[in-house]
Amino acid sequence: MKKIKLLTLLTILTANTVYGAGRNIIEGRVGGSFNGKYKSIEENGTEVLGEDSEIGYEVILEGLKEVYPNTYMGLGIGYQKHGKAKDLNEKSGELYTSVPIYGAIKYQFNTDGTIQPFLKTNIGLSFNQTENGLRDIDEKVNPIGFYGAIGGGFEVDQFIVELAYQINTAKTDNNIEENIDHSRFTLGLGYRFDF
Repeated sequence: MKKIKLLTLLTILTANTVYGAGRNIIEGRVGGSFNGKYKSIEENGTEVLGEDSEIGYEVILEGLKEVYPNTYMGLGIGYQKHGKAKDLNEKSGELYTSVPIYGAIKYQFNTDGTIQPFLKTNIGLSFNQTENGLRDIDEKVNPIGFYGAIGGGFEVDQFIVELAYQINTAKTDNNIEENIDHSRFTLGLGYRFDF
């Protein structure tokens, strides 16, 4: 219930900025994740989950509005396919995919050149979908978790390059609740549309 209230509050706070008067932008971005890790789970003193065995990817769409010079706020939604994890037998498996819905804040540095650097942070909810269970085919992932990201990058003639550290939280809903939060770095490429 607290997560639903958080999403409602983020929607109310950002809806006015996105649909009010002023400069609005839409950013589309695709990205690949690397150095990803699932939070360690221990069973009888043995670590079950560790580093991703494959690169993940994501597709993101954001609507932002300039609320103060060089400062943007808005909403974003995406699809994230997390990298596969290894179990004790070195077999890889996809644990879950996520659809994050979040509020975004972006600060763009005012430079005279064509390269425009920026900093950015996202916070919201992660709607998780169970893929094939890692060790138990009946094991499911809790459908709602937290999503957060912090990073930066630069724009060149409306093209965007972004590097961010991201985390999606998730727990299994089997008999023993296990924490399988997924954190990683993501390199994204995108384009900005002004309207």
